[in-house]
Amino acid sequence: MTFNSILQNNKILYFIIACTLIVFAFGDVANTIVFRNSRQLEEVQYGLEEVQYGKISIFFRAFFEIFVIFCLLNGQKIGIYFEKLFLLLITLVSTSILGFLSLQINPLTAELGTFIVNLNKSLFLFICFYFIFTIFEKLRDSQKRKIFKIYELIVYANGFCAILGLIFDIPLFYTYSQRHRFGFSGFLPAQNEASLFWLIALFYGYIVLNEEKRIFPLIMAIAGSVLLGTKAALISVVVSLMWFGWKFHRRTFMIYLFASIFTISCLVSIFFRENVVDILNSFEYFQFYLYRIDKGQDFLTLLLSGRNEFMDRFFIQTDNWNFVNYLFGGYLYTMEMDFFDSLIFFGIIGLILYFICFGFVFRNISSRYRIMFVSLYFSMAALGGQQTLF
Repeated sequence: MTFNSILQNNKILYFIIACTLIVFAFGDVANTIVFRNSRQLEEVQYGLEEVQYGKISIFFRAFFEIFVIFCLLNGQKIGIYFEKLFLLLITLVSTSILGFLSLQINPLTAELGTFIVNLNKSLFLFICFYFIFTIFEKLRDSQKRKIFKIYELIVYANGFCAILGLIFDIPLFYTYSQRHRFGFSGFLPAQNEASLFWLIALFYGYIVLNEEKRIFPLIMAIAGSVLLGTKAALISVVVSLMWFGWKFHRRTFMIYLFASIFTISCLVSIFFRENVVDILNSFEYFQFYLYRIDKGQDFLTLLLSGRNEFMDRFFIQTDNWNFVNYLFGGYLYTMEMDFFDSLIFFGIIGLILYFICFGFVFRNISSRYRIMFVSLYFSMAALGGQQTLF
């Protein structure tokens, strides 16, 4: 049996994609355990210094990418649609390399290893998109349903772990180290990627509720998003719930909205006569934000978690750029805000190409959900970073 004939067997393809989901989930579990243990050890030995740890999931991702590239090199037909996407990606990689090489003639030079890692991260979404899109169209409906069940189990597992973390105060499931801020992420080691995980789970829950009339996936997605404790996840829940109710269940939504406003107003006026800030401060969820407000942080600083103070990094880099870098980028430091990081990494022309590539991915989302998902996706990237690039 040839390699190409293997890839035409839908049973083997189902096995491949099922194993991929499970392996990536296992990679997150391993990453979480290693990261949490490393942080605890570092805190004991050196106080609050940041620890460096090896990300085990990088190896899973590397094997996955090698497999996809091997499929391409073995003559898999990708069609005109993917030919255009891959042509854009090849152009993007070439211009990024040109920007990196151009940066080497300046006083501040970038590290080759960091450049390769970040370039790999920027391409990973599109590799996943090609892999899932091409395999899914070859699977039977029954196999697709099983794949979605596996995905649901991964969502449920992380949701239940977050709930257990809240109930039993389990450090392994903290979103933030030191427990200085509310948040439980389950087996999702990085809070920014966890926010994206729950955003996808939210819209999966909306689709399942609309099409299959099952509400449990949405309930778990809402619980996981709220318990995560990040601003991006909380905003996504509030905004998407209001959008979903207004768009798909307008009458019911309006009834519940006015009933909720009336009930909350009555409870506050009857039972709570103290200062509203004191009420909010009694809830651990809001303590971190109220503390920052008390320290005099403005709204923008609070919204961006202080990332706006990294703007000096942007100008340090552009001061060392030449004309080629403005066109094709030249990355030195991260700002943890994806728009600026993408601009620094790809340059003006590269950034345009990069967002065109995103257009190839997002155009496959149902038009009923596309605008809201894309809006929240890029808003989340602006607030938390590490969604589109890092």
